[in-house]
Amino acid sequence: MRERRANHSRARVMVVPCVVILNGQGKVLILRRGFRKRYPGKWELPGGRMRFGESPRNAACRELREETGFCIDPKDMIAVDTYSYTYGNKRSAVQFVIPLYVSKAEGDPVLTPEEHDDWCWMSLDEIKELEKRGETLLGVYEMVAGALQRAKEVGFLEGSA
Repeated sequence: MRERRANHSRARVMVVPCVVILNGQGKVLILRRGFRKRYPGKWELPGGRMRFGESPRNAACRELREETGFCIDPKDMIAVDTYSYTYGNKRSAVQFVIPLYVSKAEGDPVLTPEEHDDWCWMSLDEIKELEKRGETLLGVYEMVAGALQRAKEVGFLEGSA
């Protein structure tokens, strides 16, 4: 016989691969969430939920293509690290586990209006200021800083953003 618990936790874990996209000037692409989305108006990195049977790298490429129109070969993305951020409280929290990648792209993104309503190429310092004002999702600055460091380590980025 199963024991029933009176206090059901609605906590869950979601795997959400993301990509830090750099342009030729070493600036980072960030997207502003549309006003019909959860956390509307917050700036974030391209990325989204991983589908069943999909690798994190392929999910990151698919989400990047869907959200920006940029088509990047998965082999051209450099793995950075895995990050974790939690939204909510103990009883109804969502932990986002974020495998992070970095790659390059040129040109302007083509946004999906249901997803995002604005975009910008920003330096690390500009992203830090946005985050200080509470205008980003959790960890955007930390993830971008990690991606830029990793890109420099592997010779993918010359100079700094």
